[in-house]
Amino acid sequence: MKSVLSHLAKLLLVFLIVGVVLVMIYILPIIAEQVSEMYTSLAFAKNNVLMTIQILCTFLIAGFATIIYLLFMFDMDKVFTNMFVKGLEFIILLSAIVSIVVAGLFVYLNSIGGLKHFLAFGLVGVEISVIVLLVVTIVIRKTIIDAIEYKQENELTI
Repeated sequence: MKSVLSHLAKLLLVFLIVGVVLVMIYILPIIAEQVSEMYTSLAFAKNNVLMTIQILCTFLIAGFATIIYLLFMFDMDKVFTNMFVKGLEFIILLSAIVSIVVAGLFVYLNSIGGLKHFLAFGLVGVEISVIVLLVVTIVIRKTIIDAIEYKQENELTI
């Protein structure tokens, strides 16, 4: 059952990666163009915001790929290894970078008067979600590091 759920999760993540790539390439430029036509005072910021959102999508893809890698390690029963911890640390790094970029985007849009109520709530929601992911990943990382230490101590005593 563990293997089936892991394979389903990996398949779902691959579909999500494909979806994010399609959105990034085809849908985001169309949305950016429509928004710049609706809000002509913000048209000058279209390319900056579009590029920033595409970079955030790239980080999301990297995070999904890392989770797929961690699921492969989970399938091989290599959860309590340093490579698994390195994968978690990479997710922590990505989360921290995304948090900083989203905060910077919030400040940038606020400085040019581009924050409308829905967008502001969306950015705050993304920021909170990323911070929660960051904290949960840090806790999981610490738990696995402690388990690795206990496992090594247990092997030495036997």
